Amino acid sequence: MSSSFRKLAAVRRLLPVAAGALAVAPTSNAADTYFVPSVEVAAEQYRDRSTSQGVDTTDTVASYWASLGGVLGVRSPRGLTEIQPIVELQKYPDNRDLGDGNQYLNFKSNYAASQRSTFAMVGRYSREESIDTELTKASFDTFDPNDPTVDQAGVVTLVSERKTRIQLRPSYGYEFSEKTSLKFDGLYQTVSYDSDSSFQRVGYDTFRVDGYLRWKLRPRTGFRAGVYNDRYEADNGNNETTGQGVTLGIDHQWTPLFSMEAILSGERTTAQNPRLNLEDDSTNVGLMVGVVRRGEISQFRLNAGRSYSPSGIGARTQLDQLWTQYNRDLTPLWHLQCALRAYRSRAQSFAGLTDKRDYARGELEISRELTRTWYVSGYYSYTWNEENNSIFGERNRTHTIGLQVGFQGLAPQPR
Repeated sequence: MSSSFRKLAAVRRLLPVAAGALAVAPTSNAADTYFVPSVEVAAEQYRDRSTSQGVDTTDTVASYWASLGGVLGVRSPRGLTEIQPIVELQKYPDNRDLGDGNQYLNFKSNYAASQRSTFAMVGRYSREESIDTELTKASFDTFDPNDPTVDQAGVVTLVSERKTRIQLRPSYGYEFSEKTSLKFDGLYQTVSYDSDSSFQRVGYDTFRVDGYLRWKLRPRTGFRAGVYNDRYEADNGNNETTGQGVTLGIDHQWTPLFSMEAILSGERTTAQNPRLNLEDDSTNVGLMVGVVRRGEISQFRLNAGRSYSPSGIGARTQLDQLWTQYNRDLTPLWHLQCALRAYRSRAQSFAGLTDKRDYARGELEISRELTRTWYVSGYYSYTWNEENNSIFGERNRTHTIGLQVGFQGLAPQPR
């Protein structure tokens, strides 16, 4: 049975779960339905200098793209469900090897099942070109800023190579009292490539379940302790990794607009290569710190630390990451956004050809509102991507500059 067929079957089994999430979405007579459209058109230039086996090559690619999407929402006193479809059309006049665009479908739903229990579901579908998905964006996704995975293979090509990703993240919470609560978080993700490579691009399936208790120590401080179990299966049959771990965490709200969280984890993993009958056990420790500060005219967000993530290199990876973003209103009409994301990725066991990656990307964008719904922006990004493997190393240094005009519908006001 092919990997694509197995994944399709898995997705079909999970469709009732996603349907259940939408079924519990607010549907009472008091529900509000709204749609916020968005349209963007842009012209940009992409200049990539790569070094492979000691040889430097430089490619300059111009592109024109348009994005059409929006957010369809249903809101009621008991919950909120939003669906975000996006279609991107791209043209590369000087490079016909590149594809025509990307497609996305995201949704999230929060529902208060009772006064003490809540249910939530986040779902993501994407089909992207390698040139877009492998150069990880530095800015946080405004629709879903808490995506826990960094699964890129790190192989950047200027030919059409598409990646498909499907993700579901259910969660359930129950409050025993004002000070004690229980929560379960789940993750299922499947990734496939149009042309899987046993060495560089490897599709996979991953599952994870977390459960933890949280105690409110003070009105603004909480402590949590829990356990988790996860599994990673590479499509090439060379890696099956299972892990069990414990987590300890603390969160504190300094002010209503300034909060932070730190989570310490320890796990024991077993990686197996069924084809070669190999096994590798390891003990891993991680620590992640998150900070969010919202001001009257600015916002700051930071995620930093060590975590463990599935990847497209045929193995789970140890990820040391710094991820931060700063937004500021320069005037009522002019806005600034700066973002930086840097990480070091190391394969745990039985990876394909690529087992190390160093990555950094900085972004700067300045936008001006033309009307309440129309805006224009200019942006620049610099990306450093260094891939190391057992045969040769490759390094990419990429400059991107662009000009964009967009329309963003007005968000509905809560009743």
